[in-house]
Amino acid sequence: MLLFFSTTFAQLMHEQALTQKYINEIKQKSKQEYVLVVSKTQQKAFLYNVNGKLVKTYAVSTGKKPGQKHRYADYRTPEGIFKIKSIEDCSNWIAIVDNEILKYGDYFVRLIGRIGIHGTNQQQALGTRTSQGCIRMKTASLDSLVEQEILKEGYYVVILPDP
Repeated sequence: MLLFFSTTFAQLMHEQALTQKYINEIKQKSKQEYVLVVSKTQQKAFLYNVNGKLVKTYAVSTGKKPGQKHRYADYRTPEGIFKIKSIEDCSNWIAIVDNEILKYGDYFVRLIGRIGIHGTNQQQALGTRTSQGCIRMKTASLDSLVEQEILKEGYYVVILPDP
């Protein structure tokens, strides 16, 4: 049991150090006031101001499989710093996965290729690895981040690596 706790604690400390490093990098190249940092390990997104102060925490769902994304449809979420390519209206988008209708919410925050951050109609699955590679979060939470221009085209988002 102690080994598990130590490993978890070590991973959290590593994530915290990476988070600070990435926030400092973003602060040098962007005028954004906040940075959204996604932890695949914790299945949470953390909103920090550019001084490194935690502002808010959100439950998310990332790819079903751990590790770095290698190709389309590998059920992994990519890792690194991503510049938001676009924010798209996806209020009419649906996907059918395992005979279930998935709704994307109001916005799709495109990070790379077909990968982005979007809402979900399966809020009960937040906090678990359930996506095909995108980052899912509560639709209302994402709406707020977009409408307050915390997430905006050209701004950066961080996705921390799995251990």
